[in-house]
Amino acid sequence: MVLAKVESAPFDSVAAEINRRSLNIGAELVLQWAAASQTSGPALLTRHVREVVGPQAQVRLVDGSGLSELDRVSPLTQMLYLARYPQLRGAERFPLLLPANGTGALRGLRWGMGKGVVHAKTGTLDRVATLAGYLGRPDGVLVISLMYNGRRTHAARAAEWDLFRLLGAEGVNLTGALDTHMGGSTDQAEE
Repeated sequence: MVLAKVESAPFDSVAAEINRRSLNIGAELVLQWAAASQTSGPALLTRHVREVVGPQAQVRLVDGSGLSELDRVSPLTQMLYLARYPQLRGAERFPLLLPANGTGALRGLRWGMGKGVVHAKTGTLDRVATLAGYLGRPDGVLVISLMYNGRRTHAARAAEWDLFRLLGAEGVNLTGALDTHMGGSTDQAEE
């Protein structure tokens, strides 16, 4: 006899919600859960990034949310990770875990492009403004990693969003672009 049953949402929907709402504590807790430890997660994640990117990876992580000023990742490493990770079996839909333009932290990207053209993540500290992710284009998927360090983070963020709007003006929904240009969906691969 079953006395109680608990079902949680699939992990990808939990990850998507953490990303959409930019829940830093959620990112920290997921890393601790995945590592089965409160302390070894950043080292395991750093190793994972190096495995995906290769020997040129420039990364050092000390937390799961990216809020520490001790976290280090180069724009090239971030871009290579975003480009290579969806090529791995089971990770084909990874870009869709990032918030779509017009939602969450990307709500300011509602205008100037169609819905779902961009799936990206912002990062903001006192003197840092980043925007990295995917942009669906008729000719493929564009991977972008923009990082600014300095005092003018608001102006930098505005410039980053302007670039995404410019590049996404004739963009296509990323879901279709992934199916066409990044190896197809997992459903297609099984056919």
